[in-house]
Amino acid sequence: EALSGQGAKYIIHNYDLIKEINLNGSTWSMIQDSNGILYFGADFGIATYNGSYWELASHEQSIVRSLQMDSHQRIFYGGFDDFGMLEKDISRGLIFKSLAQNLPDSLKNFGDIWSISKVGETLFFQAKTRIFILEGAQLRSLLVRDCYHRGFTACGTFIINQAGIGLSRYEGDRFIPVPGGEFFKDQIISCLFERPDRKVLIGTRYQGLFLLDPATSRIEDPFPGNPTTNRELSRSKIYHGERLPGGNLAVATLIGGTYILSPEGKILKILNRDHGLRDNVNYFLGVSSDANLWICTSNGISTFNSNSPFILWDYTAGIDGVVLDIAEYQDNIYAATLTGLYEISGSPYAWQLLQRGVRSILNTETWSLINFNANGRNLLLAGSGNGLYQYDGSEPTLIKGGGLVLKLKHLVSNPEYLLALHADNLDIFRWGGNSFEFLRNVRDLYTGLRTAGEDQEGNLWVGTRNLGIVRIPLDDLLFGDAKSEAITHDSILTDVIEFSGQVLFSNSKGLFTYHNIDRSFKKCQLFGADIISSRRMISTLSKDSRGNVWIGGENILMARPDGSFALDKLNFRQLKDVFSAFVFLHTPDQKTWIGGNNGVYLFDSRVSLTIPATLKTLINRIEVLQDTTLFLNAPSLLQLEPGRSKANSQVELVIDLNRRNSQVIISFSLPFFENEQETLYSYKLDGYDKNWSEWTAVRQVTFSNLKAGDYHFQVHGKNVYNQVGEPAEVRFTVPVPWYRTHKMVLAYLLVFACVVYLVASYFSRVSIRKHLRIEDIIRKRIQESNRAYIIDLLNEHPGHSSSRVENQDRPAGPESARFRTEGQDHEFLSKALKILEANISNPGYTAGLFCKDLGMSQAKAYRKLISSTGMSINHFIRNIRLKKAAQLLIETDLPISEIAYLTGFSSPGYFSKCFTADFGKTPRDFGHRKPVS
Repeated sequence: EALSGQGAKYIIHNYDLIKEINLNGSTWSMIQDSNGILYFGADFGIATYNGSYWELASHEQSIVRSLQMDSHQRIFYGGFDDFGMLEKDISRGLIFKSLAQNLPDSLKNFGDIWSISKVGETLFFQAKTRIFILEGAQLRSLLVRDCYHRGFTACGTFIINQAGIGLSRYEGDRFIPVPGGEFFKDQIISCLFERPDRKVLIGTRYQGLFLLDPATSRIEDPFPGNPTTNRELSRSKIYHGERLPGGNLAVATLIGGTYILSPEGKILKILNRDHGLRDNVNYFLGVSSDANLWICTSNGISTFNSNSPFILWDYTAGIDGVVLDIAEYQDNIYAATLTGLYEISGSPYAWQLLQRGVRSILNTETWSLINFNANGRNLLLAGSGNGLYQYDGSEPTLIKGGGLVLKLKHLVSNPEYLLALHADNLDIFRWGGNSFEFLRNVRDLYTGLRTAGEDQEGNLWVGTRNLGIVRIPLDDLLFGDAKSEAITHDSILTDVIEFSGQVLFSNSKGLFTYHNIDRSFKKCQLFGADIISSRRMISTLSKDSRGNVWIGGENILMARPDGSFALDKLNFRQLKDVFSAFVFLHTPDQKTWIGGNNGVYLFDSRVSLTIPATLKTLINRIEVLQDTTLFLNAPSLLQLEPGRSKANSQVELVIDLNRRNSQVIISFSLPFFENEQETLYSYKLDGYDKNWSEWTAVRQVTFSNLKAGDYHFQVHGKNVYNQVGEPAEVRFTVPVPWYRTHKMVLAYLLVFACVVYLVASYFSRVSIRKHLRIEDIIRKRIQESNRAYIIDLLNEHPGHSSSRVENQDRPAGPESARFRTEGQDHEFLSKALKILEANISNPGYTAGLFCKDLGMSQAKAYRKLISSTGMSINHFIRNIRLKKAAQLLIETDLPISEIAYLTGFSSPGYFSKCFTADFGKTPRDFGHRKPVS
């Protein structure tokens, strides 16, 4: 049955390459590698997509028309005046390795490589007038007639269509005509398929599809039972074709989009702009491992799951407003919306607003629909904002007006009765065989009516706004007083249904059952924990012909009569947009119509989704603060240094970090192409993380301040169907930085030692210079003080009162007269003073040295000093030292030990002993006295 009706949409996702990678132009070809990554030949290079990121490898000189992969997983490209192989460089990413650049100049201007075909290990690069053949490392070419537009692999060989000759097959390094192929000598062949019966289905640009029997050379009509198919394809201009999983054919056209054909040639679906496709100009079709059909168009890429069980009609198809109810009537489907009543009918299906007066009658909101069947009469009943209407396929008729009808309930236990629920009252109708009879209106029992359902015990359950849930015996309602029993519940009832002998109630907080014993509602225990624990809104309940219960709301579930789930929300993950189900309609052909906030979906339970058996998680790149990028997302093309593994799961790297590069950024992906934004990842870095991360949608992770050591990063992805991909891993080493190596540590120590030595030397020189300045000052003061002291000492000696030395430093006057001595003594003592001044700080300066410096014998010097001072030589020298020390203790702040050394004592202890014996006080105590006069 054709379901490609006008306005119908399929689960199609469009990729805007201008937005993704700033690529404005057409895409011409597509291929998928063994890791799941998609490659698209485009106007300015090759676009790649791994499920997380789009990237563009620009070709500076050529458009990329064609792609092919050989048995070694190497990808080859064909462009304008160029063809070759793609390589994956670990730092530069995808690069083009041209084979055409090595051709002789006479062969270089060959134009576009429109297709690349593979036969065994041989590749055929097809240009308009020349075929390039690559076998192993050997490249050769054959000159042919105009063979625009494509070459094909069929019947175990390579086939082209030469102008004026027709179909030709490669054999013995030449092309020979195919029997019957001359029929196509003046046509452009866009696609070619070999059928199981060895016949060849051939698609031409302008005349549609033909069937060639090579055994008899006969040309046949491939679809004699569907003559309109070829007319439609001829009008739309075939450009490419692809066989789909399951045996159907997909045909891309230049003006009509893409057609999905059954093996018998029946048009099953039409994918064009009206049905959600990005563009009607389609250049290439490719099928990925998950059975998605990828469509290369003139301004982007679209993808369609050829095994999708869904078709959608939304506002773009003409349905404006939320779909509140669905009903089947006379093989047509009707939808009640807030903007009116819609009909789907005919083949192909088409939505249209009902005419013949319905627009003016039901032009506001339509809330409820039922197919009323009683006593052999079948009618469509509609509850609207203007009242209750009936429709028999000709004219809508008002049954009763005067108010909003929110819900219609056809009683199962009393089939001739109909209930119409208003906002605050209830109408009861009875079918009289030809028309409805209004019986009565029930008021003042409840307000805010929402829904109604009946159980097997003859009760009607009504959801209200003010009383919660109300239970009414149907006999009382129909034939007596409407006695009701309000059962309080803190949520609004949305639907009631009988299932497995129990009455199920759905409301804004989940699914419940009623217990008569304690007159209370409890969480439904018939299904799984997901339903029991859920507090999400359940909008509707429905039972199909097989006894399955459909549960609608934010999620869609289907439960079998035994309580198990036949399908769950995962089956509806294809619906990218937020979708809430408000109503179900089940048809005998195992299809379910679902109405909700986005329009109407048709779900065919006979169609199974195709999901790859295994998925591979990939590590795409490793960045070190954006300074170094290591591309890893195509291991088959990865060029690593010798000794490194080429397997994606075991890549080993050495990452150098320094003070500027302290972050490692790892990007990853899961090549699965449905609801990619809901793909989740979990990762762990051994040596950094203790546990695996939570599942998250992030597609890259940053590690900061990694210490030197060995690391092992692992990541795995999980798609929208909870299918977990094989993990990817990379091991890397962060070496010790050069500035922390043993050699550098030794160098640091040497530099430090040199610095310490230089600093110590500098301060030592400063200290020496300072000490020398201090010694010079002290020496000058000693000279002055010694000179005055000796004179005073001589004057004070009792045995020499008649001998006076004149003090040159004292002012002349009466007092100075007593210092005068004879000139001979004055010269001797002056000389002695100068000698002692020069050697006072020398502890080894003995009496012998002193006499030697005086230039006289020790006996003579002794007699001279005794006669002049009354002191022996040693006594004279020691007293001069002690008197000078006493002067320094009083007049300076020098330490006692330094004064001892400055005055020639060998040790501070000996100095202190001599000083105490001579002055009667220790040097410390003496330092607080005033200077001696």
